[in-house]
Amino acid sequence: MWVDLDLNEYPDGVFDDREITTEIDISRCFETKRQALSAHQSQLTVHGDLLVLATGRGIRIQDREWFILVKGSTGAGGGDHGWEDDLFAGLTDRV
Repeated sequence: MWVDLDLNEYPDGVFDDREITTEIDISRCFETKRQALSAHQSQLTVHGDLLVLATGRGIRIQDREWFILVKGSTGAGGGDHGWEDDLFAGLTDRV
């Protein structure tokens, strides 16, 4: 197993910070996320706080999740990047 410490070196699935609109702190749900990932043993293995793909590539399980708004406008943002922290902030379109 090898672990990606520098995600810039292997950027598949990584987006430029300028594209991200929302960051959700899921630290309160981290253990549940880890357990949910563990339930997908045919696709990956969980070793502590790492998920390991079939290739042996280990990636640290994050306590935050990031999203990109594809339609509409974002709500009020904050932090260093100005990202919103609510997936539904700013959404006005009805389905």
